[in-house]
Amino acid sequence: MNKWKAQIMIEGVVRSIGYYEIEEEAAADYARAAFKYKSKKGYTTYGGLDLQDIPDQPLIHSETSKSGYKGVKRNKSRWEARLNTKNLGTFDTKEEASGIYARAR
Repeated sequence: MNKWKAQIMIEGVVRSIGYYEIEEEAAADYARAAFKYKSKKGYTTYGGLDLQDIPDQPLIHSETSKSGYKGVKRNKSRWEARLNTKNLGTFDTKEEASGIYARAR
């Protein structure tokens, strides 16, 4: 039985990505969709790192991070991805931030 639903808002319209039995699969597919559809703002460089040719990577979970993902922390109302001391950017969701962190690593 699928208990996790992934969805994304694109140009004001909520789009369903799919239903999943495993939370991490839903989060990973959301991160891929967010990168594909929300990165059309022209961003391929994060923290000075060009990630254009870096394929999607599995999200890196952390039991010690409050976000649940390595390299991701809350920044006011958004989520920040950091690699060592380099700020990779702030994002609407922790999954988006985690996707960029995983690609930059």
